[in-house]
Amino acid sequence: MTHPDKLPALVFADEDGNIRDFPDLKMAGMLNGRYVQPDREDLIPLPEGSELFTLPDRLPVGIVPPRSDPQLLKKDPRSPGTKVQAVAAFMAPAHTVLLPAAYQSRKNAVLLPLFAYTAVGWHDDQFWVAGFRSDSDPRQDFNRFKQKTIIQKTGKLLARYKQNRLVQHLGTCCLTYHCPAARNFFLGRWEAPLPTSSVCNARCVGCISLQP
Repeated sequence: MTHPDKLPALVFADEDGNIRDFPDLKMAGMLNGRYVQPDREDLIPLPEGSELFTLPDRLPVGIVPPRSDPQLLKKDPRSPGTKVQAVAAFMAPAHTVLLPAAYQSRKNAVLLPLFAYTAVGWHDDQFWVAGFRSDSDPRQDFNRFKQKTIIQKTGKLLARYKQNRLVQHLGTCCLTYHCPAARNFFLGRWEAPLPTSSVCNARCVGCISLQP
């Protein structure tokens, strides 16, 4: 498994959502409510198929080298006076988070959807995350999906089952949110997800779990 040769830099988002690195601070993570410096052995390249999220109303926290003390980044170092946001990675399926992203919430911060917000940094022209591959099953690997085929097969099933609320809902999961389990359902292989949660703060449009 590949690890960085030194601790990656902090990444943050400017007020327009552009993700940038700040080499003066190193990436940090959270552990039991504390800001911590990740071990290089716990960092892997951002897996293919992962996503990067900005965290609104949350300020990024980095590590001051060489003391390993946490420090809050309050303003954009490239444009003093402008706001910044914390950044986290949502790793591809089959991976497990070791350290969540390090940030400090502003007062009355908006609720975040229920995702696994992984600590992420930048080094040697790539992103690094605090996690590891925990499932060797390749059924949801990014390189197993061809979007053109997914669109074609999803369209056929949606047209065939127009009155089936579950199939229609999974169509949104597949085409809008690119859920790999929903994609596999429409490809007719391996799995068929069944949304059942009665309470969630993800605010998905058209959620079939949101019943009157």
